[in-house]
Amino acid sequence: MLHLSLAGNILLAVGGKPTLYDLKYIPSFPMLMPGRVPKLWLQLRKATKANIQTYIDVRMSLLDFRTC
Repeated sequence: MLHLSLAGNILLAVGGKPTLYDLKYIPSFPMLMPGRVPKLWLQLRKATKANIQTYIDVRMSLLDFRTC
């Protein structure tokens, strides 16, 4: 988080005000992933064993793909 501290200090030095907890910056789900092509819907799920295993499986498949 050093980069956030440094950026906040620079912003304060030039007369700005860091805003981290404004409601307009907090995403609401489900939502489209900003700037992604093709479009991808994001949603939150509970941290259950099944959902965590799905995440692990996806990540491992990406690692396997990169080593090919």
